[in-house]
Amino acid sequence: MDPSEAKKLLVSDRHRLEGSRATLLADEHSGHPQQDAEATPQDSAEVSEQLVSRTDSTSELSAVESELADVLAALARLGAGTYGLCVDCGEPISDERLLAVPSAERCVDDQRQFEHPKHELTEK
Repeated sequence: MDPSEAKKLLVSDRHRLEGSRATLLADEHSGHPQQDAEATPQDSAEVSEQLVSRTDSTSELSAVESELADVLAALARLGAGTYGLCVDCGEPISDERLLAVPSAERCVDDQRQFEHPKHELTEK
């Protein structure tokens, strides 16, 4: 993939993710009002709903931050001249894969192996 095209895709992804992160952080801060000592107790269903909502927001924020870290790492590889080369085997990553996942650091085969490592059975 052309480095200028890769940079354009990665910078676009970075801006999108930074915006999502800012929105999630703002929602997190505005969505948890402090209760005063005289506030009426909430029922357990409402408390449970708030806990689930907080957990969902935290999970979503973690996913966005992880994806943002991948994009920043890809931009660093681009600057270092190693973008588009698999970090495991050193072979070029296909343009199709880079267009689909601009922050990809592994070729399809090595990514598959990374996600689903083969476990060898050991005899006891």
